[in-house]
Amino acid sequence: MIKKLKNLRSLSINFYENYVGDEGLIQLTQALNDLEHLESVYLNYGFNDAKGYGLVRVMELLAKKTFKQLYISFSSNEFQDSEVNLIKDELKTLIKKTKNFEF
Repeated sequence: MIKKLKNLRSLSINFYENYVGDEGLIQLTQALNDLEHLESVYLNYGFNDAKGYGLVRVMELLAKKTFKQLYISFSSNEFQDSEVNLIKDELKTLIKKTKNFEF
C-alpha cells in the first residue's frame, strides 16, 4: 500500500501503545525506504513491544535515507544500555544528514 504513494513528501505514523513488535516496526520502516520523495517523517513507536533488534534495524534503515525532518520516538520500549550503544553510528549519520532531527 505505501509503495503506491510514490510522490508522498510528508508522513506521520502514530503507533503509540499498539504493542507492535520488532518485525512489524522493521517492515513499516522498510516500506518508507521505497518512498523516493519523502522529506518529513514523524514516527511514534512509543509503548510498543520493540526490543534491541528492532531498535537497531529501524535505525539502520532510517540512516540509509536523507530527510529534511525526522522525529522518532521509542519511549517506553525495552532496550538495554548495550543495545542503545549499537545505534550510535546511525544516530551520528542521521544528525549529520537531517536538517531537523528529534529522537
